[in-house]
Amino acid sequence: MSKIIHVGKLHLPKQRKSSYAILRETDEGELQWYIENGTGENATDIKEKTVSEAIRSAKRRWRDAAFNPLHCGTRFELPERDEHGAKALFCQMVQSQRVNNGIYFDEQINQQCIVNNISTEAIALMKRWEKEGKL
Repeated sequence: MSKIIHVGKLHLPKQRKSSYAILRETDEGELQWYIENGTGENATDIKEKTVSEAIRSAKRRWRDAAFNPLHCGTRFELPERDEHGAKALFCQMVQSQRVNNGIYFDEQINQQCIVNNISTEAIALMKRWEKEGKL
């Protein structure tokens, strides 16, 4: 399975409960959304080159399904520790949670980072997927 980049939540009309939309990096380097079902994941036709484009496309496509990206915390860059931080992606939250002190090295920005203010839903989802072997 390819790496999970981010996660969103949506309420599909045919289902009575909400589902998770999972943004994964494909082998071709594109980002594609998948919808979690009871037994696995169904691929969608939403593919983009960047995370922001992928989230924008998902919001546009699933507007009627109340799509909303999962709150995975706020990422702060160290050692300066910027004052405001930025919204963390699911993969950044996982990296931060896997180390004892929460500080991890982000290779994309070549900087040490920490993720704080993570929602309980995101933590629970990470633990569930670790047990299932999705991460």
